Amino acid sequence: IIIDGDFNVLTINASAVRLLGAEESYDKSETVNVLSLNRSEEFSTAVEEAVSGKNINTVMKIGKDMCYEIIANPVRHDADIYGAVILIVDVTEKQRREDLRREFTSNVSHELRTPLTTISGVAEIMMNGIVKPEDVKSFATNIYDEAARLIVLIKDIVKLSQMDEKPDALE
Repeated sequence: IIIDGDFNVLTINASAVRLLGAEESYDKSETVNVLSLNRSEEFSTAVEEAVSGKNINTVMKIGKDMCYEIIANPVRHDADIYGAVILIVDVTEKQRREDLRREFTSNVSHELRTPLTTISGVAEIMMNGIVKPEDVKSFATNIYDEAARLIVLIKDIVKLSQMDEKPDALE
């Protein structure tokens, strides 16, 4: 989107109209204020900041599923600002991947913390001499089983990492 200093659309492509959800309200035969194409705070702020002379890069969500990066830069000649260029990039898939990565990290830390807490607790009881001699084998078995569980989890994480790097290399 290219706008003048009064926020009027000088040129806009069909993709930008669609991404802004303005197909029904946009009439290219009339002068259109860019702020009328999308009323979100993120979009309005980015446009206003660009026309005031600042370079802006922000994320705008439309609905509950779509996520767009707004890159707005002023158009200058010497010290004068004549308008702005606004680029809208669909980053929905990138955002979904980032959300999945955060969820995965959270799950992994929980799964690793559980056996480590068990190992630490059992080892502390043994270290403090609270365990009866006849129970040492049971406690050691518990530590061994939880350590084996950790090893399996770590192997799975390494395998997932390899699959992520070279998806065709593994079956």
